[in-house]
Amino acid sequence: MYFWKMNINNIKSDKFINNYTMRNNCILSFAVLLAMVVFFVSCEKYTADEEFDLSEANSTLVVRTCLAPNEAGLDESATISYPVNVFVFNEKGACVGVSVIGSEAENLSLKLPEGSYNIYAIAGADDKSYNIPTKENATKKSPIILKDGSKHGDLMSAYSNVELANGEENTLTLSLERKVMMIESVSMTNIPDDVTAVSVSVSPLYEELLLDGSYLGENGVSTINLDKDVDGTWKNNSEVYLLEAADNATLKVSLTRGDGVHSYSYSCAEELKANYKIHINGTYGGDGIKVSGTITGATWAGQIDVDFTFYNGEVTPPSEGNVDVDAEVKGNAPEVGTLYNDCYVLKSDNSSNNTVVTLMSTCYWEKLEFVEGNQESLKEAIDAAFSKFTVEGIDSWRLPTLDELRYIKEHIEEINQKLNENDKDIFNIDFYGVYSYYFLDEDGLIKVYCPYRDEIEDSPNSGLASYVLRAFSTVEFVE
Repeated sequence: MYFWKMNINNIKSDKFINNYTMRNNCILSFAVLLAMVVFFVSCEKYTADEEFDLSEANSTLVVRTCLAPNEAGLDESATISYPVNVFVFNEKGACVGVSVIGSEAENLSLKLPEGSYNIYAIAGADDKSYNIPTKENATKKSPIILKDGSKHGDLMSAYSNVELANGEENTLTLSLERKVMMIESVSMTNIPDDVTAVSVSVSPLYEELLLDGSYLGENGVSTINLDKDVDGTWKNNSEVYLLEAADNATLKVSLTRGDGVHSYSYSCAEELKANYKIHINGTYGGDGIKVSGTITGATWAGQIDVDFTFYNGEVTPPSEGNVDVDAEVKGNAPEVGTLYNDCYVLKSDNSSNNTVVTLMSTCYWEKLEFVEGNQESLKEAIDAAFSKFTVEGIDSWRLPTLDELRYIKEHIEEINQKLNENDKDIFNIDFYGVYSYYFLDEDGLIKVYCPYRDEIEDSPNSGLASYVLRAFSTVEFVE
């Protein structure tokens, strides 16, 4: 019985072992099968990724450059500025490529995946003179920053969008547009012998060119120093490229003499735009400078002629530049101290056969309403007052200069006597020093000057009767 019992137990033990072994084999088989599935799935995914990567680079973009035509068309002298920096952005706005076309003989060939791309180009900027964005930090609004001590070159820009199909070769021609103007020549003649330096400043200019061809910053100033020639003419020794004016440009001529620097400013009625060449020719005449200039779009964009005159620092009106500062009248000029078309003749300067006369309105405005501290709002209030002032034969009015107001102060008795004799409003300065007069300074800012105290206030208050506005104009009489 004992032996039989042992056999039964052995049988149960063998059955347990067999069941355990089968269960382990099943688990092992399932694990192996699962591993094989994962392995094959992983291999399949890896292969698919590899095929996608291979397809990413089978579209070719060939980039060429040309000059964009303008009103003047193109001629043989039209040239592209090199190097041309090309930036490629994908649909998500990420920069996926930066390349350089170094010369006219080169084209640019890029391997790209299919998709839509924005292509931007900046020509004429090299890494010696500019900080140029890299692939890692470039955006469509990245600035092309001029390095300290460097000068602008003949900058151009271009943009285009291109669609690339899988396996396709696409040739893109970028049409470059000039983004700078050129001060080609500046000439000042008849300058007194005691003048030791002459310069011309242009402002306000845009400060930086962005990758997408737009501009950034509106307070740029560029000063061109002139050299004295053997014939006594002061000239620039090289052409100067500048970004275009951000607003109506002011040209300031500065003469350095023993008693300091004398500046004469002019606010251009014309726009100083990119793609124009500018010639400035000036002649010093006694107390003033008569300057004539031409803005020429040489192959670039046509031609604009500009004529303007500086007298004792006088500046053109602060309005939007839609009128000429100087009115030209044929006939004999009126004498100082008399009335011309109901305006007081303040000064008279002779230049060859012409006489330039400074006129002052015999009426005035007070209690101007504007946003305090806002030059634009103040300018609009002054323009509104001038727009209501009509005089036959004169359609251009401006603010006086500080020199003119001080001249009036020095001759106040004579001036007020003449105004009284003609039953006109006197120029009041001595009523306990409360009266101040609006004027335009050499930087184009509107301020007020109190003749009695000889004080200048930079930020006039609105609505005050003690702040007085008079209209001035410069008229050239041609005999």
